[in-house]
Amino acid sequence: MPTLRASLIYNPNAGQIWSAFQPEVVCQYLSQHGWEVSPCPTAYAGHGSELARQAAREGQDVVIAAGGDGTINEVIQALAQTEVKLAILPAGTTNVLARELKIPLNFKGALECLPTAEPFRVDLGKVNHRYFMLMAGIGYDAEVVRDINPQLKAVAGKSAVVTSGVINLFNHQPFKVKLRCRDAQGKKRTLRRRVMQIFVFNAATYATDFKIAAEAKMDDGVLELLIFKSKRFQDTFQSLLALLLRRHKEWTDLEQMEIQSVHISARKPAPLQIDGDTIGTTPVKIEVVPKALTLLRPPQP
Repeated sequence: MPTLRASLIYNPNAGQIWSAFQPEVVCQYLSQHGWEVSPCPTAYAGHGSELARQAAREGQDVVIAAGGDGTINEVIQALAQTEVKLAILPAGTTNVLARELKIPLNFKGALECLPTAEPFRVDLGKVNHRYFMLMAGIGYDAEVVRDINPQLKAVAGKSAVVTSGVINLFNHQPFKVKLRCRDAQGKKRTLRRRVMQIFVFNAATYATDFKIAAEAKMDDGVLELLIFKSKRFQDTFQSLLALLLRRHKEWTDLEQMEIQSVHISARKPAPLQIDGDTIGTTPVKIEVVPKALTLLRPPQP
């Protein structure tokens, strides 16, 4: 069997990383299965992209991203629309992509999945010139992400997210937007709404195990657009309560459609986050890039 050449890109400071995680353990275990692994720790923001780009230039077969969704997002910027495969060792705070792919969240289980993992070609979302794997959010959730205290997150993990969520619940103001959409059939539509939140999903899982867009699939060539309309604080509160209770599909002020792309503008610039990282404000164009990346995932039943 030919040797698989891989780069192990990991963030030593990611979230609540396993105490058991050691690069040499990964390298030694995979070498027993015909892999040749080079450890590549990240040292600063954006370093994961640089290391993944270098791995692609060197002709590596696989890049193993060990860290949180932020580390993974850095790596996909370099691997998008290449033939290099991306493997995941989840070691962050939420590990949404690992949950979506049904990769074990413990170190031993995730590592032991790699030798038998299967390739899975997936779509990516694209915001202006940046790719995302999971979702983009505009409005309330981007405010929450923007205002998370990094020191508290390093110590308390998800509690820092909850704290920011509660604070922003009382500070959030609904905002007016214009959406110019191209739906799944290529038909153009223009919407004007007052909203508290807009989601664009490439995958079904959100935050941890929330399936906000259960219809979303990573290989169907479209994105799921969800618009949570709101006119007042009471609407915002009820929308969030419906989400928490998994009853948002019953919420009458929810609009949903499959799209190829959407351009979103707001009277007042609204914050934007992708895969848990704040990246700016509206106006923004979001589009699907079909079959843009190959993931490795456990064998499917």
